[in-house]
Amino acid sequence: MNFFTPDVVFNENAAAAWDVALARYKHHWEDISDRLPSDVRAFADHEMHDASVERIEYSPAQQRCEIRTKIADIAISDVIDFSSDLEDEAEFAWLYDEWDIDNDGHITLAVLCDIGEFSVTGKRFEISIRS
Repeated sequence: MNFFTPDVVFNENAAAAWDVALARYKHHWEDISDRLPSDVRAFADHEMHDASVERIEYSPAQQRCEIRTKIADIAISDVIDFSSDLEDEAEFAWLYDEWDIDNDGHITLAVLCDIGEFSVTGKRFEISIRS
């Protein structure tokens, strides 16, 4: 996480730091959003805060990551990087997410959860919003 770090999110005395992080991320989003696929932009409009994450499955051999939440299913192909400090929990809460895209078109989704964080970088994101 580059903007919504645990130090900012979990510090009750960091209102000013929160405002700065939010302003910086909004500026970042304005810079990158037109380069992101339309389904990523549409997904970013959904309120994911406190959404239950049911599972994350990463297959290095297939270069694929699948994330299942109560709100959406996300499948990432051509994964070039995956990191997580999450323990094996049955379910946990998605708190804040950050998106980025590099000059080669690799998209990164970084998520701060109530028990840790994870990030995945890949070329193709397929997102299905649940009704």
